[in-house]
Amino acid sequence: MDNATLALDPAWSGQIRFQAETPANVRAEHLSKITLGGQPVVENTQVTLTPVGSTGCTLTRAHFAGMLKMIDDSVGAILQQLETHGLADHTIVIFASDNGGQLQSVWGSAPSEWFDANGILRGGKQESYEGGLRVPMIVRWPGKTPAGGTSDHPLYFADFMPTFCELLGTPPPSYTDGISFLPTLEGRPQDQRPHAFVYWCHQWSSLDHAVRSGKWKAVKRGNNPLELYDLESDLRETTNVAAANPDR
Repeated sequence: MDNATLALDPAWSGQIRFQAETPANVRAEHLSKITLGGQPVVENTQVTLTPVGSTGCTLTRAHFAGMLKMIDDSVGAILQQLETHGLADHTIVIFASDNGGQLQSVWGSAPSEWFDANGILRGGKQESYEGGLRVPMIVRWPGKTPAGGTSDHPLYFADFMPTFCELLGTPPPSYTDGISFLPTLEGRPQDQRPHAFVYWCHQWSSLDHAVRSGKWKAVKRGNNPLELYDLESDLRETTNVAAANPDR
């Protein structure tokens, strides 16, 4: 997308996916621009990424930073094309990730850990803690979504379809349990219908589950006992309060 040329219909919609996982995804011109704290990222000792079932691949800190630079440049190219075609003020741009950063304990190596991709959050990709599930989402919708605003409304990707259906004036499919977050996009939080609960299930080395309802989040990892966390007071998920809240 560095030299993005888009022929867009006025009613066009689509998803553009950027993969930042292997050295093959990064170009030399992006690696050459990488610095951290004003210094070049030169710690290029090869490390091996060998998740279960994978033949493995190599990653370096510079490769990881280069891939992030590539994504940044590519998003900029898309936004520039929207401006060029006169579509910027009539287009909703949503930027989000599918999961949190990788952890060395799970993946064998994790440049994202060195770059502190998950911040204070516990866990990461392939886990049911907030470091694996909670990701940022950025929305640009000129004249509709208030610039510089933030929202703490919990949503997940199943909410996208009913949101777009509402924008198009058509009912969503009956099989989705997603809820439109159009009121949130338009800066009308008082009109936003919340989820009674949000559920995640993931099969990796074990079958993991997580359920969130309001401030409460339950985590069940394989055959381990149920864990319960109060995300309002314990976003790091450090204190399991299941025993003290049996009615939750």
